[in-house]
Amino acid sequence: MTFEETTLEKLAENSSIQEQVIPEPVFITWCADLARLEKACLMQNKEQKTNFLENLHIAAIVEVIAAQSAALEVESRGLGMCYIG
Repeated sequence: MTFEETTLEKLAENSSIQEQVIPEPVFITWCADLARLEKACLMQNKEQKTNFLENLHIAAIVEVIAAQSAALEVESRGLGMCYIG
């Protein structure tokens, strides 16, 4: 089993065991990275306020915009895609 197959199996398992993930030639995952924001805040001697629901909303919205942009690009090339939640 290759690294990619192992990774896809883990993604399928973390996606409520959606086995259709494993055989796909391309599987793209978007993840909100609040740790990166934390680093940026520390570099500026600022404190990230992570105890607000707004942070999760903003991160989710950014990821949805990225995913939708990718969907438009893929479909403009005549390919198909679907979202896995």
